[in-house]
Amino acid sequence: MPQFGILIPGSEVKYDFEQYGDKGVVTIQNPGAVNVIGFFMNTPLADSTVGATLSYSMPPEYSGLIFIGAIANVRPSDIFHTGWALNPNVNQLSELKLICEIQQ
Repeated sequence: MPQFGILIPGSEVKYDFEQYGDKGVVTIQNPGAVNVIGFFMNTPLADSTVGATLSYSMPPEYSGLIFIGAIANVRPSDIFHTGWALNPNVNQLSELKLICEIQQ
């Protein structure tokens, strides 16, 4: 089972992170319709001094990361409000990328 998952209300759980170096990336369609994101661990992190961050990046270059939130062994799941419906930089996009990264 994958270590992390993403849950968007009305959608199936997403485990299909593509690995790019030390980051896991998943594409989200129609982000303007996504009000909340559930982010969770299926197994604890081996190092209890680190956590998993969730960020997003927008097309066309996908060059920057915008922090959404983080989870760790002491809090292995959380629900994050995106605000994307009210964000004119996001609500017109057809997709964006969610990025999961282990950080200290």
